[in-house]
Amino acid sequence: MRIFFLAQALAFVLGQASAQELPPDAQRILQERAQLDRSVWKSEKLAQSYERAITRLWDDLRSSDSPSNVFKRIACDQWAYPSKATQDDDIGLGIARTRYSEAAFATVDRTGFASILDKHQSEGLKLVESEFHHTSFQPETLSSTISFLLHLETPAKRLAVTGEALVIWNGEPDKDLVRAKQIRVQSLKLLSGQKRQGFVKAATFTPRKNEFQSAHPVLLHDLDHDGDTEIIIPRWNRRYDNQLATKKPTLADAPFLTYWQPQEECGLIADITADGIVDYVTVTKNSGLTLYKGASGGTFPTPGIPIFRHPRLLAPLAMTAGDIDRDGDLDLWITQYKPSYVGGQMPTPFYNANDGHPSFLLRNDDGHFVDITEASGLAAKRFRRTYSTSFVDLDRDDHLDLLVVSDYAGLDVYRNQGNGTFTDISESFTPNRLFGMAHSLADYNLDGELDLLAIGMSSSTARRLDSFDAGIKNRPDYQANRAAMGYGNRMYLRQGEGFVESPQNAQIARTGWSWGVSAFDFENDGDRDLYIANGFRSGQSSKDYCTNYWCHDLYTGESKENPNLIPVFSQAMLELNQGLSSWNGFEHNHLKLNLAGEGFENVAFLFGASFEYDARVVLTEDFDRDGREDLLVSEYPFVGRGFQSKVHLYLNRLPLAADASHWIEILLRPSPGRSVIGALITLKTTKDAQIHAIVAGDSFLSQDAYTAHFGLGSQTKVDQVNVRWPGGDVSIFNDPEIDRVHVVDAKAH
Repeated sequence: MRIFFLAQALAFVLGQASAQELPPDAQRILQERAQLDRSVWKSEKLAQSYERAITRLWDDLRSSDSPSNVFKRIACDQWAYPSKATQDDDIGLGIARTRYSEAAFATVDRTGFASILDKHQSEGLKLVESEFHHTSFQPETLSSTISFLLHLETPAKRLAVTGEALVIWNGEPDKDLVRAKQIRVQSLKLLSGQKRQGFVKAATFTPRKNEFQSAHPVLLHDLDHDGDTEIIIPRWNRRYDNQLATKKPTLADAPFLTYWQPQEECGLIADITADGIVDYVTVTKNSGLTLYKGASGGTFPTPGIPIFRHPRLLAPLAMTAGDIDRDGDLDLWITQYKPSYVGGQMPTPFYNANDGHPSFLLRNDDGHFVDITEASGLAAKRFRRTYSTSFVDLDRDDHLDLLVVSDYAGLDVYRNQGNGTFTDISESFTPNRLFGMAHSLADYNLDGELDLLAIGMSSSTARRLDSFDAGIKNRPDYQANRAAMGYGNRMYLRQGEGFVESPQNAQIARTGWSWGVSAFDFENDGDRDLYIANGFRSGQSSKDYCTNYWCHDLYTGESKENPNLIPVFSQAMLELNQGLSSWNGFEHNHLKLNLAGEGFENVAFLFGASFEYDARVVLTEDFDRDGREDLLVSEYPFVGRGFQSKVHLYLNRLPLAADASHWIEILLRPSPGRSVIGALITLKTTKDAQIHAIVAGDSFLSQDAYTAHFGLGSQTKVDQVNVRWPGGDVSIFNDPEIDRVHVVDAKAH
């Protein structure tokens, strides 16, 4: 959902509902919901009654100075836990991974469990962060499966523990106390490592008085051509000139645009005028699609020029650029987001919604932009509610294809026919349904091919409803698509002429309600790790609104606005909008360590990057030019009647052996008539090859710099760097020097 405007709309209808008695139609709908709770959703309501104790446990753990005493309150007759490790290995960076066999279990009673807690406490073990999700419930046996994450530390070590707890409940539900006959811990895994520096906060940027509360988009670019990347927040009219690599490191705050206008949550830095100097394009409140021409020194000294208007250009969000017809200038694809709930409408069907505001494909004809959406073959799904999109050459035929990742739908992929028209090949990516938020392009399995990761929302509520096959009979299609939509992130690997689902999907799918993503090599070992931002809205309690969505909101509304539903939604969201409860709250960010193409492990807490706040934007870049890629992450807390952005910069301070963390970076710059968006950079060594695609519009409401960072590990020589420019021209550089940045100007026609 378009988060800022959704919050404002819900705050408005909250005020309407609380100020007067609900109208008769709203009362009737709420009564129908109550009847469904007593019939169709009877098992789910029972599951929630037991879940309240888990919610209370989690809330108390987060607020208590003595988590051990909180755990001791669990009234469990018998604890069963795996007694033997089946595998204990080193996954790199000094991280030990221990997995436990389920062939043998030890058991203790409540007193024995308390003794174990006392022993750990005496050893200095402290709980820092936790996360619990109620993934399944069996009403016949009154049992639940609870997935858990525990982040612990001692004075010398950090530990990340994950697993599942099979809870056999004892008696009637108790909202204050977990009462169980048995709690059986299974799928137990432990990651541990020595305490050390990882990602260290260096700066936080916040809105000033009278500025937009939203910082979207956040852009990175080397504006002044000094080799260092600036941080740009256009809606706040700010650029932070990067001087972190100097003797007096700083980020100098300066205006971005000389003639700033209020603008939407979309923007792109690209050489739109094809003169070799980057421009800025956005949608302003009064002028539609607007171009700010760039000048030398990375400035934008002249007023914006309207370049496209349309009465239905109402809520632009994601934007990408690329030369789709190979005529030497950049064309634009602009998507929009229509928030759910607003006006009493809901995306319909929730798994394939095509009922929002239209997207536009604009051909650049010497600076004049022409709408060619219909003629290009992109009209059929142009009404998606889209969060991210990129032009990229997926099949290496030197024509830019199009990726579109949309909420309430998933992944759409269009192949460029070679003349700027497109064919829909989405069904070749199966399954492709998800609540799409963002995407990332990288070689994840180290085979030299460009793979794709689509980011979505994983839902424990959806899995729980599937566990007892609950659903409304007149919408069997909703039940049939529930598991796919609630699955989470989906990775597709390039194989032959197409893409296949990654065998490692289960390791990266369930990160939470996920938003921004970035593929980067944070430890310089030559493979692409992942950083994923998580969490929607955290309130005072972790009590989750999600079940209301899956049981009621999903079925209540339709594409057409219905004013009768506004008070219904506001009444259902009363606690949420008052900040008393959450919607996928307190979900931690994930740093997925790539295990040499063989899988992923979440090591975020071990390196100080798990962050419990609700996060959105993720960008990675070596800001201080020390050879280690850093993190830029936006926080998006709900404050009063809306969300407010904070943008945090974390510098990578991971201690790496000098002889095992070599690197090289390629920074591309446009030339007259030659853009860099769509370029593919290939690095070759005697050991392997690495690739990096320069795209715009990936991740979430952000834009990366035109840089490609390659980790080399202990390798001290690069044989060749190959830059394949959009259109097919190639620049080759043999034996480039390592441990430095190389600036490469785009090859002219």
